[in-house]
Amino acid sequence: MRRRRRGPLSLRYLPGGDAARVAYAVGRNAGGAVQRNRIRRRLRAALRELERDGRLGPGAYLLGAGAGVTSTPYPELLQTLSGLVEDAAEAGA
Repeated sequence: MRRRRRGPLSLRYLPGGDAARVAYAVGRNAGGAVQRNRIRRRLRAALRELERDGRLGPGAYLLGAGAGVTSTPYPELLQTLSGLVEDAAEAGA
């Protein structure tokens, strides 16, 4: 298992399998239910973009997020998430 952290995001990656499987861990310290759901929606949208661009390889991903994700501009969130996924994939290779 590969662990990476950047800012309010953390990623645990286990290589293998035919497709990418993603789970989200957003704790109560990130805010109420509305904020936590908004964080998950933003992360799902960013991961969809990465997958569409072919940057999300097969394996199991556990994405943890803190409260800072809600205030992070989307382009910066996408760049941070992309860096985490690339780092995890390189370490897994």
